Parts: sequence; C-alpha cells; structure tokens
Amino acid sequence: MISKSVIFNVLGLSGLFIVALIILFNIEPYKNILKSRKYPGSKFLTNEMHLNSKIYKLDIDRGISCVTLDDSSYISISHSRNYDYPISHLDAFLKIGDSLSKEINSDTLKVIRGREEFHFIIGEFINEKSR
Repeated sequence: MISKSVIFNVLGLSGLFIVALIILFNIEPYKNILKSRKYPGSKFLTNEMHLNSKIYKLDIDRGISCVTLDDSSYISISHSRNYDYPISHLDAFLKIGDSLSKEINSDTLKVIRGREEFHFIIGEFINEKSR
C-alpha cells in the first residue's frame, strides 16, 4: 500500500508544476519567447522597430498576426484592437496587400489600404467607449 506521505508529495509536486505553468504562460516576455519558437525567424513588432512594407502573406494564430512582408522579412504583431472600426481586431482587419507603417519609438501601427489610413496601438485596445 502507498503511504499517505508519498501521495501528498506527488500531489504537492503536481500542484507546484501546475502553478509554475500558469505563471510561465502569464508573463509577457515568456509568451513572446514561446510564440517565436512556433514561428522561427519571426520578430515581434516593438516600439523600437521601424516598419514600412506591404503584406505579402498573412497567418493568424490566436490573435497574433504573423506577417510576411514584401521584403521577405517576417514579423508577428501582438493583439491590437481599435473599436472605431467595424472590424476592430487587427488580426481580422489585416489583408494581403495592405501597407504597414510604423516609426521608431512609436507604438502606433498604420495600416494603409488604398487611400485610407487606419491606426492601431500595438498590444492595446483603444476607443472601447466608442463601441
């Protein structure tokens, strides 16, 4: 028969493992590391990056927009929403052929489609009150 102390040790270790996993998946830097493993060679769009290119290919994974640009570079863009637009989620909004523009030290991503320009803040949900 298995002793109670062995059962409690196994349960205790299992509980610690589960808590560690929850913490790991809720810390943003670790999320980016795990996501970049799924898309090797991908860079997450940050405020420090400059961007001025067209979308050549688009892949969406749980709200993350994984974009191949016309210069063959590959970036991932965090969840972003702008409730001023009928399609507020960036991942649903983007289309192949859209131009993306972002200045260095800016959190604003511009999506240019035809003659129109749309704005999203990287990783933020904006204009929620305008819903």
